[in-house]
Amino acid sequence: MHDALELVYPSLDHADGYLAARAEGFRDSSSGSDSAQISRDTLADHLARLQQPGRPLALADGTVEDPVPFGHLWLVSGSHFIGRVGVRYHLNRALRRSGGHVGYEIRPSMQRQGFGHAALALGRAHLATHGTKTILVTCADGNLGSRRIIEAAGGCLEDLIDAPDGSGQRIRRYWFGPRVPEQFWPGLSIPVALHTSVKLNP
Repeated sequence: MHDALELVYPSLDHADGYLAARAEGFRDSSSGSDSAQISRDTLADHLARLQQPGRPLALADGTVEDPVPFGHLWLVSGSHFIGRVGVRYHLNRALRRSGGHVGYEIRPSMQRQGFGHAALALGRAHLATHGTKTILVTCADGNLGSRRIIEAAGGCLEDLIDAPDGSGQRIRRYWFGPRVPEQFWPGLSIPVALHTSVKLNP
């Protein structure tokens, strides 16, 4: 796979790869809310729903948080569907504790191949082009893979907090500063002028 990696909005152009990824267990949400059976006949409606605004969130103290502007993007390389990258252009109080600006998921058959590094790099670059340059990224304390990716990219750990959902998990909160680095790991680079794609050297 030598094509540049890029973020694109969900479309039927990558229908085959996306449906194959779902057959592997890939989902569009890490919350468990995406359990629908998607077929080629229902795919267009499903993709339209991915970009719909979120719902207000009721917090434990009774306050209600409005949904924030977001983008649901796909990580692709040519015709290959690799995963998803979710970006939030602003954060509310809840997302400042857990959730952050960037989240991603790589399809099962392409995990542990470095694509998580690319997903985080491209998510940060996308946010930078939209004016968000100080970025929060969170992960579960026990998620060693995500911790390595975030720390390798230069994330600065602010603190370790209890998960707001009462699950007993601990959440690590990392911040990235205003500059988007040109290199995140060997073989991965971001075009300095454009900041919209990355290329894995063969």
